[in-house]
Amino acid sequence: MENNLKEIINEKGYKIKFIADQLGVHDTEPSQWVAGRRRPRNDQIKKLARILGCKVKDLYPDYKPQ
Repeated sequence: MENNLKEIINEKGYKIKFIADQLGVHDTEPSQWVAGRRRPRNDQIKKLARILGCKVKDLYPDYKPQ
């Protein structure tokens, strides 16, 4: 479940709270994603990419749409 989420969030200068607010989720969810303990749903991954101004594959190189 490799991801580049932490690097991209840091590169863009965003905080976990901002990401959570934009997605309408509790702060702990993006924290779990960044740590690699959980993975967002596919729709959340797509929203994350839009928020962060990158491609889904930049966030999750092994992403496979369902």
